[in-house]
Amino acid sequence: MFYSKLIFYFYCFLTILAVICPIKISFLQFLPGILLMWLYYFAFIMGSVKRGKVNLQGFVPLEYFGGYNKVVIIITILHLFFYPLYINFYTGSSVIEIIGSLKDGVSTYALYQRNFEDAGLNAFSLVKLPFIFGNGILRFFFLIAIFRTIAYGKIIMIHEYICIFLMVSMIIFVGISRGTSFELFDITTVFLFSFAVRRILRGYKTMFSNGIVLKIVLFIIVVSGYFAYNITIRMGDNFSFFDSNDFDKASIVYQISKPMSLVLYMLYSYFLFGLHYTSVLISELFLGSVEGFFVALIPDGITILDGDIDFSVYVNRFIDIGVMWRPDSAFIIQNFGILLVFLMIYLLGFFSKYLSGLICNNLSSLVVLYFIFYFFLSLPVGSFIIVSSANQIAIVLGLLTLKRNSFFKLLKNKNK
Repeated sequence: MFYSKLIFYFYCFLTILAVICPIKISFLQFLPGILLMWLYYFAFIMGSVKRGKVNLQGFVPLEYFGGYNKVVIIITILHLFFYPLYINFYTGSSVIEIIGSLKDGVSTYALYQRNFEDAGLNAFSLVKLPFIFGNGILRFFFLIAIFRTIAYGKIIMIHEYICIFLMVSMIIFVGISRGTSFELFDITTVFLFSFAVRRILRGYKTMFSNGIVLKIVLFIIVVSGYFAYNITIRMGDNFSFFDSNDFDKASIVYQISKPMSLVLYMLYSYFLFGLHYTSVLISELFLGSVEGFFVALIPDGITILDGDIDFSVYVNRFIDIGVMWRPDSAFIIQNFGILLVFLMIYLLGFFSKYLSGLICNNLSSLVVLYFIFYFFLSLPVGSFIIVSSANQIAIVLGLLTLKRNSFFKLLKNKNK
């Protein structure tokens, strides 16, 4: 199915990146994590083929109708109203002040971190609840709006383009206000998934046309440039990645293109550190001793070695974790044991095939299916699901509305 192909492409990207990244870490040091990542993929595929071929024939692209017009406009207005308040709460600055900081070359990341500590936002409080739930609910309805418009719609109306632009702009500005680039990656996965579904529902054998592929390449170039710029601003003018101790100036990429090597080097922190983290777990802990082997098998097995540590504490003995993303893979192995993890992944494959048979007439099924796809992006890389309350709330809403098919009316043609 299309979602497994998207996962396959992402895992290929990670594997290739581990080979060419100009960092003084050999491919063999990434290899245990890469092998585990591909084992997850094959377990998922085995589960997804058990239900046989899904028939998506008979889908009719949706005509424009006024009911959806009201829905997408309301969702957009809520984005425009809520996220300036959200930004002010978490950064201590208004949208205008954030723009001023950007013009002055001030690091919004530093401002965000300072306010986060000063306001005590690192601890739970009832004051945070409206923003936590509001962000999660809007995350869910953002996906509803995007999927209904792009995946199911016959054509995209001008007012829908405007609404999508405004919603995406607000989400990206949340990232800008915090000095992070993750929102761009997040938005990219939503649109790639949406356009893939659009093609598949219409009976195309390929997920992306040549025109879409060209746009994707151009978009990646632009995003990579922004990504490099954003990291450079965060680190300060006096910092040079080329002078880092772990930057490999002998790499082929560096010899060919210094700008490209800079981008690839910075991608290590976001996309390869999780594989490095997992590789250390496997080579140093799981395969390092008999006790370590049982740690991998038993839920919360790390207590066999020491009741006061977790995987992160152990891995930090070998590599500096700092503020890097911890992969979801390590979290679920620690809590459930690797055998149960593979069983869960197999069942997710089975469930995904069931969901894919519903997507013609059930919008919530596509939201849940997206999060399964997103979870597999997160497994080897970071904690996109485990530590994101917004995604967790959106998943719960998707599951709650799945059975009742609550958004069926949004998938009805005007003339039916």
